Order: sequence, then C-alpha cells, then structure tokens
Amino acid sequence: MKRRILLGWEFGGGNGHAVILREIARHFSPESHELRFAVRYPSTLIRAGIDPNLVFEAPGKMLYRAGEPAIKGTARATYGEFVCEALMGPERDFSQRLAGWDNVISVFKPDVILAEYAPGLSLYARGRIPVVATGSGYSLPPAGMTVFPLLVEKPVPRFATEAELIDRLNGYLRKAGAAVIDRLPELNAADAHGLITLPIFDPYRDHRQGGYLGVEHPGGSPEPEPGAAGLIVYFDETWQLEDGFVGGLRAAEISGHAFLGMPLRRTVKRLAGSGVTLADRPFDLSQEMPGRAVAIHKGTLGFASAAALAGVPQIVLFHNQENLLIGQALQKAGTAVTMARPKIKAGAIAEAIRYVASDPAMRAAARRLADQLAPFRSRHPAKEIADMVRKFIR
Repeated sequence: MKRRILLGWEFGGGNGHAVILREIARHFSPESHELRFAVRYPSTLIRAGIDPNLVFEAPGKMLYRAGEPAIKGTARATYGEFVCEALMGPERDFSQRLAGWDNVISVFKPDVILAEYAPGLSLYARGRIPVVATGSGYSLPPAGMTVFPLLVEKPVPRFATEAELIDRLNGYLRKAGAAVIDRLPELNAADAHGLITLPIFDPYRDHRQGGYLGVEHPGGSPEPEPGAAGLIVYFDETWQLEDGFVGGLRAAEISGHAFLGMPLRRTVKRLAGSGVTLADRPFDLSQEMPGRAVAIHKGTLGFASAAALAGVPQIVLFHNQENLLIGQALQKAGTAVTMARPKIKAGAIAEAIRYVASDPAMRAAARRLADQLAPFRSRHPAKEIADMVRKFIR
C-alpha cells in the first residue's frame, strides 16, 4: 500500500520554497508513495519540474471587496504578529483557511504532512496527523520559546498583543476542532522540524539549540575559488522595471551574468554593450557563483547562502523584513552592503557595485565566513528532511 504524503506551502513567494519541496519529493519513489502538493503558487512548483497533476492551490486566498484596493502589509515587531496578521488580519478569513485544509486532508487522507512555511496547516493538523515543519531561520522560529523576541530596533505599529493573538487563534481552532495553543510560538509546533538555514542567517540563534541543516543547492554547494572577477545578479522580473537598478548595473561597467526572470526587450536594449549577459533561466550556483567579485540580490536565503559558502562579497537590495535581516547579518560580518529597494538610484548602485567588487577587506571577510561555513557544504537538507518524514510512515 502506498503511503500518502501531503506537502503544503502557505507563505513566502520565492522560488526557494518550490526548490526545497521538489528536492525533498525526489527522495520518495512513486512506486511506494503518493504525493500531493498544496501550495501558494502552483505555477512556481510546476516550473520547478513537479507533475502538474499533483499540484493544486493551498487554501487561504485573500478576500477583497469589490471596488476597494488591497491593504498593503505592514512591518511588525515579531514573527508572531506578522504571521497572525497574515492568518487573521484584514481581508483574511482564517476559518475559511482551516476549512480548506480540513477538506484537503479529508479527501487525500495523508499519512504524514510536510509543512513548508505553512503555519495554518501545522495548526490545523497538529495532534491529528504527524507534521514535519520546515522553513528558514526566519520562518521557523523555535516553538519552545515563551514569547517571540523583537526583530526590529525602531518602534512599529502593533497588530495585537500575544495574549490577544492566542485568544483569537484559539477561538478559530476550537471551532475547527483543532488543538489550541498556550504560547504564541506554538504556531510552529510540530512532530519534527527541518531547519533549512545557516547559523549566520538565524535571527533566533540565541534561542535555539542547534539543528541547522544548511541550505539545499541543486548541483551541490559552491566552494571558494582563489580569483575574483565579474558580477552575478539574481532578481525576479519586477526588477526589470526599476530604472535605477538596471541603470546602475550598466553604469558599474563590470561584466557578468544576471537572471531577472524572462528578459524584457527594454532590458535587453538597456544592457546591450554593458558586458552584463541576461540569463533566461536560474543559475546553477554550484558552477556559476564561485570566483565572482560580487553577488547582487534581494536577500533571498538560497542566493545569499550560496555566495556566503563561495566566499563572494554581496550587495543586498532588500524589500521585506526577512531580506533585511539576511542583509544585516552579512553586513555585520563585513561581507555585504545593504540598500532598501525604494531608495535605489543608478549612481548609488553603480558605486556600490564597484566598491564591493574591488574592496580587499570585504573579500577577505567573505573568505573567512566561507571557511567558517565549510562544514555545511557537505550537508543535504532535502535528504535529511525526507528521512524525518519517513520515520512517520514506516
């Protein structure tokens, strides 16, 4: 009899979520296992190579009133507030999300659940079906904490207190027949946890007792090379519309490779003759990261960790809290410069690229960091997580 595994993904928009689900799934043979993927962005998973017949949209669509604009997200002081607002805030219906997961589970009847940044799924299934929760340092805080620590230095608007959030969550959970929580960090309670990150990128390092699996890089983790030349750039297609960003790449006058989603004609035209080659597919970072003088990205864990493992200095153009925290960690280590997306100007980005690519102190710091992280190059998080899942279906 085939064992059924439900792989869920609720929050986060990067390609990395699809990659880790794909890499974990590869460890389960179709002869012995039946897999289904309930995910935030089915098209992202399908582009990553998952059979479309196994993929469907996860519960939890935003609710919009006709004629009214969507409410933009607000930075919060803690992960708990951020996630609870995503579950129960304006234009969200947590009861509908829970009912959706109930339907998915009732129909598919999984033997075990893998929840990739999927706190709603974890909360619903906890105590009913074994759950293996996976995520980064940011998206998988330790469930054993008493309260969530602050992630910001400057005061930001509160969504609600932790006591209020626990009370509201438990009201929904009781109605759905799910187990209630006593502490807000139990948002991430599960039967096993797969922590996909490097210690430097974990904002909860002081609250955690190890458990770092490293980061999955298809093709293997990159290693440092003695030389340093050229740039490597990784962003989504929306960045092709940022005139300051594209203009800065050209003005830096440093050749290299950039993946910005499928190249637009306007981008091809603007970068013609600049020495920056546009790729039409994501990089094989094991081959294309080593030996670069600078890596430029928006603060995604996969790309930042590849550059860190390869000893490449970085420029992080952040636009959300997780990206900012990754950039700040690298900047504290002396291996990166950070800039906020709304403030990017062509002259500033060009100057930053030239500085980072040529600064010997930053290159030396990046190499020291790579040496410190060397033990993680031999780790295989997807296999280790697959082994966690397998323990519940033997």
